[in-house]
Amino acid sequence: MNGVLIAADEAEGTLSLKPDGASEAVSFKVLPKIRLSAEKNTALAGRKGIALSDFEPGQTVKVTFRATDLTAVELRLRVPRP
Repeated sequence: MNGVLIAADEAEGTLSLKPDGASEAVSFKVLPKIRLSAEKNTALAGRKGIALSDFEPGQTVKVTFRATDLTAVELRLRVPRP
């Protein structure tokens, strides 16, 4: 699911995203072993050891999640599309 990050809380184990084209935010559970990555030409590109706290509200992201329980398995920083 692509969208804009609203919040990411490592301590609470949650993240919220406003999906592209949607008016309502979606919340996900985050497990400690979530995969975190970034596309080229983003603020986190090329960094090793990215933490959930490195992501900031307003950034364009892609969340891969388990539909059965809305648990995020991957969070990827994306280049904003025009």
